[in-house]
Amino acid sequence: MKKQFCVLLIAILCAHLSPVHAQLPGEIRAVFLSHQQGDATYQEIKNLFQQHDPSLILDQCVNYLNAEAEADRQLAVKLIYKVAKGAHEERTRHNATYQLVNKGLRDPSSAVVFRTLSYLENLPLNCFDVKTQNSLAGTISSDPPHFKSMIRLSGRLQMHQLIPFYTSKLTNDSTLNRSVKWNLHLTLGRMGDPEQVAYCIDQVARIGMNDEVIYRLLPDLIYLKHKLVIDYLLDQLVIENSNCTSADPDQEAAIDCGYRLAEVVAPFILDFPIPVDGFGDLDTDNYEQALQTIRHWVESNRLDYQVRFED
Repeated sequence: MKKQFCVLLIAILCAHLSPVHAQLPGEIRAVFLSHQQGDATYQEIKNLFQQHDPSLILDQCVNYLNAEAEADRQLAVKLIYKVAKGAHEERTRHNATYQLVNKGLRDPSSAVVFRTLSYLENLPLNCFDVKTQNSLAGTISSDPPHFKSMIRLSGRLQMHQLIPFYTSKLTNDSTLNRSVKWNLHLTLGRMGDPEQVAYCIDQVARIGMNDEVIYRLLPDLIYLKHKLVIDYLLDQLVIENSNCTSADPDQEAAIDCGYRLAEVVAPFILDFPIPVDGFGDLDTDNYEQALQTIRHWVESNRLDYQVRFED
């Protein structure tokens, strides 16, 4: 009876391991070999994901996270990211994301860590389960490379367990540079601390509005995902301010910063009168008229407009 059971179990396993699946390890090796030789691997990777279950691809790629060659580890995190992004099963998405956090963010190469972070920032929040968040918290607590990007990821994930750690660093760590401090303020603000939100807005307001602020600091304020930020930007939008320049490098000229501010806030306001196009520009043929329309709308709706923040 026991022998018959073993035979049956082997038969089931062999039936599950189809010829296509049995070929997977060799196909994965071929992809990595092509990558090592500098050949294009796009079609090979596409074929992998068309022909094989993402969980099986994940099982194979995890082994390459420990590869000696940095290029192999780079490719491994790329493939695992594709699994996390595209798998239908929640468990597979969670497992893939955990591998990126637990291995990719602890890689000895700063370049691999940076690449892994760029992938993690593009994953939906439901890919990060408690186990993965705990792993990320452990990595952050060790002051790793790309610390600023990691703490901002934790803010996006609302990892409130790190608030005491961040607050302590701001208060007690005299070695922090200005950039790290700024990102700690931003992260705490993203986690809902109203004093930190006000602090960040105030720091930008002290500088005033110009191209440098719009392109370098306003994305930081938008990261806060807070209506007070949009309130501040709308207040600035209605003020005539020619401290900005046109986007045409051949005909650079002073323009009203209101155009740029309108492009910044438009995606985050319901029923905004002038939308932006796929390039982030105001979708209009008459910019002067559009700005007048927007300013009139702001004056009429400043107290009761609604924001929409995704993620």
